[in-house]
Amino acid sequence: MNRYSKLTTLLVVGCLLLATVGLAGAVTVTSEDVPDEAEVESEMSATVEIDDLYDDYDEWAVDGETELNNVTWTITYYDGDTQIDEHQIDGQEIRQDGIDRSLDEEPRQIEVSLTGEVPEVEQYSYEPRQEFTAMNLTQVRSDDGATEDIGSWSTHHYTANSSEARTAIDDASAAIDEARDSGADVDRAESDLQNAIDFYNDGNFESAISNAEQAQSEAEDAQSSAEQRDLLLYGGVGLVGLLLVAGLGFLLYKRQQGDDYDKLG
Repeated sequence: MNRYSKLTTLLVVGCLLLATVGLAGAVTVTSEDVPDEAEVESEMSATVEIDDLYDDYDEWAVDGETELNNVTWTITYYDGDTQIDEHQIDGQEIRQDGIDRSLDEEPRQIEVSLTGEVPEVEQYSYEPRQEFTAMNLTQVRSDDGATEDIGSWSTHHYTANSSEARTAIDDASAAIDEARDSGADVDRAESDLQNAIDFYNDGNFESAISNAEQAQSEAEDAQSSAEQRDLLLYGGVGLVGLLLVAGLGFLLYKRQQGDDYDKLG
């Protein structure tokens, strides 16, 4: 192995070691309770529990961000089942320190909770569905400000009207899939479905619902026509088969009659 090959090998090994150290240094999210969806202007709560606090930094703070409105954070420190401390902070962006291995009562786990009001939807989107940041947590080292991402959680937010429109579109999409699988022509239904999705994305839920219902109706009609067509086709094939069998039977009967006549003669 020449000098350049040895250097390349050392660089590769060094990168692998650095990657391994980086993976081992992250804190562990042991529990998360974040709603998958929530209605606009309703109150929502979320909780995340974190362990392995000192695998990376001996002293650090937790940064929190959320798009909830009128939000209150609660940061609770534990050592096993024993609560050591608790802090409450208002605001969409917070920083809480006190995670320090040198403390007499060093926290071993922390629980980050928040409660706030679900924000308005700025831009509706059927797929992917519109979401907001419910909670974003970052680990910040105290001495130099170095950071590590802990995790980010999003929640789908909706209004009563947008939820009704989404359900109508979902129902229409399912009807179209079923009709397509039966061999029906669903081009018109798919066109109306796309219009419904476009209206949804524009926030025009009344038109979205109307077009989705039209798409579902057209898909169901197309499926019914396809099934009737298949029934007629199968019935026609069956009738032809029956006629063939009857004709064959008649020929055999006539042949048998002729044989009997010859024998009598």
